[in-house]
Amino acid sequence: MKTTSVKISGNAFEGKRTKISGPKETDAKGEYIITVDSTSTGDIIVQNIDMREWNGGLIRSDGGKSVILQDSLLVGGGTIIHNTDGILNIQSDEFIGDGLNVPIDPFIFATKGSVNIYNSLFKKGSFKGDRNGCIVCCGTVTQCTIDECEFTENKFNVGSAAALITTPTCIQMIIKGTASKRTIFSGLDVKNPLKGHFIKTVSSKVSISYTDFADSIFTRKGNAITINEQQASELSLIWCNFTNLRTNSEGQMSSCIHSILSSENGFQFNAEYCIFSDCRYSGLSQVSGNAITIQSQSSDRSAVRTIRFTECIITNNRGNGYGSIVVDVGSKCTINVIDSFFNENSGIEANDIWIRSTNNPTELNISNFNTSYSDNNLHS
Repeated sequence: MKTTSVKISGNAFEGKRTKISGPKETDAKGEYIITVDSTSTGDIIVQNIDMREWNGGLIRSDGGKSVILQDSLLVGGGTIIHNTDGILNIQSDEFIGDGLNVPIDPFIFATKGSVNIYNSLFKKGSFKGDRNGCIVCCGTVTQCTIDECEFTENKFNVGSAAALITTPTCIQMIIKGTASKRTIFSGLDVKNPLKGHFIKTVSSKVSISYTDFADSIFTRKGNAITINEQQASELSLIWCNFTNLRTNSEGQMSSCIHSILSSENGFQFNAEYCIFSDCRYSGLSQVSGNAITIQSQSSDRSAVRTIRFTECIITNNRGNGYGSIVVDVGSKCTINVIDSFFNENSGIEANDIWIRSTNNPTELNISNFNTSYSDNNLHS
């Protein structure tokens, strides 16, 4: 067994990166500068690399206890394939695509293990297809954490996303920042609407905190966050901002969050200290919320189903949807809107919240909202 740790590095002390390049005319797609075979059990550390003008990838790992990439600049797609049960750590790297008109493979494609990404930039990539985007986790990946990162000027076509989780084995998805350095997702100009998503996941535990979603136009079935989880699920949003997100599509997707959850197995949706502001929905469907939709099928089975908004600001969200927020759960569900502020929202049947459930009047009434303010009437 190969247990030796390997380190490949530029000169960190002088701030010089090792440059990797090749002739532009060379078709090196599917080739990698560094390959880690399945018999390796050591740690692989790659740092201070400058890779450009190379059509292949940097790292393919089929083994290794961990793979660490840090302080590197990487141009082009298909950069990293992680196909081992070990840990992939990305730290302070820059991933740059080939421009909006050149579709590329994912910057990071993981089929096994866990993925941790910290303080990194993902920019100018163009992606299309159901298993494509800046970061893709599929196969048997167990966890994905994105911390203090920025995703900007990327083009997401139908099915693709900045962060895409396609496997239910990836139980936990964590996206976070800090008060001083938030994770940021932003789009393109009005001439380049996004057909995909910033986040698309089937993870059963999704935690997003100190994250901004801003200044983006979506079309087709694109939106900021799409969650489709049919197991027992938990979604937590804390100190997140959704600002100036617009969808002009014929699709049925709320501009900020569209979640399809399981009444049969239960769900917990929790938003605290979040802002949903200046978001627009101009799709033809009138069953979606302009900003947020929470949907599930009907079920008579006993399960934990809770929806809670605490100290959130929901303002100036408009469009053809039923309201800023639509809750269409088809089953009994505990719903509370606590110390939240609604202002200048506009929809078809309701301006702020439209609710359909099987709760009786003693379970769902004005007391569920009585510490919140609205300049409109709440509808259920």
